[in-house]
Amino acid sequence: MKKTLLFLLAAIMIVSLAACGNSTDCAQKLKEAFAAPFEYSVNTRGFAFDYARTPDSATMVLTSPDTLKGLKITRNASGITATYDDLVVTLPENTAQKLVSLDDLALKLPAFIDSGEYAIQSADGRNELTFSENGVVYTVVCGAGGELISASVTQNGKTYEFDFVQ
Repeated sequence: MKKTLLFLLAAIMIVSLAACGNSTDCAQKLKEAFAAPFEYSVNTRGFAFDYARTPDSATMVLTSPDTLKGLKITRNASGITATYDDLVVTLPENTAQKLVSLDDLALKLPAFIDSGEYAIQSADGRNELTFSENGVVYTVVCGAGGELISASVTQNGKTYEFDFVQ
């Protein structure tokens, strides 16, 4: 009975490792996915947007709902601005928390992967990488091939969720 149990545990460990290759491979694929420059279409519960990051800035252009379509929010070293029909307004960071949260995740992920300060769980052909800093928990979910599926950022009791459109 003990040998059978040990064999089953060993088989489960091998299968779970094979689902991701190994955690380093999964983490490196995510690091590459968030290497600037990049662009993603993202859906949230309230709206959809195209998110683009260059080494110097991040931009979110809303694609829905129709009432906000075309609103462009940019975050760079100077701060956050909202642009709509040539009207430009400077915003405090807390008014664009979804962009700031997703952008912070994209900026911080490579350093946490390089330092090895993250955890990966694999199940059902999906890999979930999690890291945290100063009470903020960042999570990225990808498929077995490294394609981004979703992300979330939890801070101050509020969770911002993002679904990546393939």
